Amino acid sequence: MTSTKQNRHRDELIAAIHAQLPPAGDEASPLDLPEMKVAIVGRRNVGKSTFVNALAKEERVIASPVAGTTRDSIDVRFEVDGHTFLAIDTPGLRRAKSRTSDIDFYSTHRAERSIRRADVVLMLFDASEPIGKVDKQLIDSIVEQQKPVVLVVNKWDLYAGDVERSEWSQYLRDTFNADFFCHPG
Repeated sequence: MTSTKQNRHRDELIAAIHAQLPPAGDEASPLDLPEMKVAIVGRRNVGKSTFVNALAKEERVIASPVAGTTRDSIDVRFEVDGHTFLAIDTPGLRRAKSRTSDIDFYSTHRAERSIRRADVVLMLFDASEPIGKVDKQLIDSIVEQQKPVVLVVNKWDLYAGDVERSEWSQYLRDTFNADFFCHPG
């Protein structure tokens, strides 16, 4: 039994931990490291996990119509044209006043940490839903972390409305600060 408070058996614990670590110099080779880490963020049920599975070209994370299925950030490696990427599937976020449990609190914390870890952030929106407060808070967090972001309007195939893509693009521009965008289109 180890006690840090009484400093009992501390040296034995440290020795046991060191014995489990790889020898110095056995770091991951640069070929094992992803070229880019991409955080996939958005509200609940915008299709983040389905999108990650599409990138990986296999079922790597659970995708469900039940809101809140993803509760932790999940790293998924995938390749495109011989380049390795790391997709970070994040929990969907809820409005602050709707966060009723510790799970919601920690999910929010993990999504924010994933934004900090990422090289690029893909912010997903549901084409059939208006942009809400949670979306704006996520964009604010991405901008605050100074991360490049790609806005992805998902679920076009399910959208029964007659809104053109250019109208959605303008809606995004009108909703978010025009300086946020690098170029039109």
